Amino acid sequence: MKANGGNVGFLNQGLEGVAKQIGGIRPWYDGLNRSWGEPLSAIDYQELEGPIEEAMLLRLGTVAGPVFTARGQPGPTAAAAADQLRSAVNGHRWIHLCTASVDGQLVGFKVGRSNDPRTFESWVGGVLPNARQQGIASHLARLQEAWCRANGFQFIQTETAHDNTAMLTVNLKQGFCIVGTYLDRGTHLKVILQKDLNKRNGQCAPHPIQ
Repeated sequence: MKANGGNVGFLNQGLEGVAKQIGGIRPWYDGLNRSWGEPLSAIDYQELEGPIEEAMLLRLGTVAGPVFTARGQPGPTAAAAADQLRSAVNGHRWIHLCTASVDGQLVGFKVGRSNDPRTFESWVGGVLPNARQQGIASHLARLQEAWCRANGFQFIQTETAHDNTAMLTVNLKQGFCIVGTYLDRGTHLKVILQKDLNKRNGQCAPHPIQ
């Protein structure tokens, strides 16, 4: 996997057990030994392209549990989350992964995939509860968007649950527009959002969904 990154001083859906409300995420990860919202030391961002290797998949799996597990619900093991990531992402023509680490410990990630040279799917990502309120999610989104522009993509597309207000707000602030909805498994309403990389934020001209 091709990688690059730097020290800069670290969402959407896809894994089973995604919390429907950000406030309902179970904060059982305390490996950072810090209080929620307390400033972090220098954050190291890395970007990787291509199929995600097994060691990294397992590292991502350790983050996926606490990020996407609702309060009172059993979370996926690191191995189970890694299996889901592998099957959903690897095998695509374009794969881009951004990670954020503190003192060598992974605290957040954002991964996207595509087989379409025009539209890149921002598939899943998140930040550990104890590492939030540091601008990490926004920085990861900017890294992903810059990579998409550099690789000639015209659109970034993502989706989230209709009642995930926090994720909808983040995406809309980043210039995404709501372009459609659908019922996942016939019961869960999902919202499809898209960003046109050729237009300024706030200007919506949806690309036809394939």
